Amino acid sequence: MKQNKILHLTYVMNKYGGIQNYLMNIYRKLDKEKWQFDFLVHKNAVGDFDDEIRSYGGKVLNIIDDNDNIISYLIKTIKFFRRNKNHYELIHIHVTSGIRVIDAIIAKFYGYKIILHSHCNLREANFKYFLTKILYKLLGNYFTGCSAEAAQYFFGKNIVKKHNYSISYNAINYEIFDYNIPNRIKMRKLLSLENLKVMIYVGRFSQEKGIDFIVDILKYLVSIDESYHLLLIGGTANDLYFNIDSNIQKHITFLGTVSNVYDYLQAADVYVGPSKNEGLGISFIEAQAAGLLVFASDRVPIETKVTSKIVYCSLDIGFIEWGKIINDNINYKRVSEINSFKKSEYDLTLNVLSLTKIYNKLLDNDDH
Repeated sequence: MKQNKILHLTYVMNKYGGIQNYLMNIYRKLDKEKWQFDFLVHKNAVGDFDDEIRSYGGKVLNIIDDNDNIISYLIKTIKFFRRNKNHYELIHIHVTSGIRVIDAIIAKFYGYKIILHSHCNLREANFKYFLTKILYKLLGNYFTGCSAEAAQYFFGKNIVKKHNYSISYNAINYEIFDYNIPNRIKMRKLLSLENLKVMIYVGRFSQEKGIDFIVDILKYLVSIDESYHLLLIGGTANDLYFNIDSNIQKHITFLGTVSNVYDYLQAADVYVGPSKNEGLGISFIEAQAAGLLVFASDRVPIETKVTSKIVYCSLDIGFIEWGKIINDNINYKRVSEINSFKKSEYDLTLNVLSLTKIYNKLLDNDDH
């Protein structure tokens, strides 16, 4: 049986990245006899998932050094694609900025078939952005996005009408996130959270994700109720770009990067994600799978709505209003949402089948 090798152009394969978790969820479920994933990452660093990828027979490739300039970047990329033309017929480029245009131009020149996969919606509009969008539309053989908004941002509003477009939902293994009362009790005891009202956030500690806004919400909530606490997954206090008062820091537990996010979601009461920009946001999906009440900004795509327990709030109303809304709803009834996910677009098996169908179509395989 022929094994089809797909090259993914992405970022360091770390646990806190939404793109990385999406790819690993797909890769784990993939029929390895038919399909093999390799990953070309654009940073000279070791990723959390590197060993797991190699255990499946995949490769993690890096051709760029941290001190490379644009010229050396171009030369190395040209050499890589020229050398590997007979190794990969298809490359899957994960787009979060205009820099991937360079990769796409070089790959197109050497005859690769290209899937362009948008993962963000930056809400920017300048000359560089419009030029990038034109080039992406000319270079791709197939276009997809984690949401319609994400696809339209990089590939134009009309992309959703094209035959070579579809949404690639950020599917998860929702069963492991399902609300589990014994596990919740165990985790809250382990983290000394008994009798506390617990918020949680999972992701990068960046302005784009609104981590400072989350801390401001916590400050307000603590001012009205000392029992509020915040769990942060994705970094440490040293990763923050601002200082936290010691009186507030005692209400925060920094958990770093963890492999069992689902356990910590059990311990929480609500998920908070005031993102300024999101292509989709897999953490919002995971939080709903855990039965949590989720508070998201209105800049998070509507495709994240799987259950009735996600609330979209405007950032313009400010952190105090967010805090009031959270406090007014903290005593909701939490239940299993597994049936909601079984009926949703986020079923992992269906998404693997959908993606391999696209691959087969582009590769002209007989079994699509």
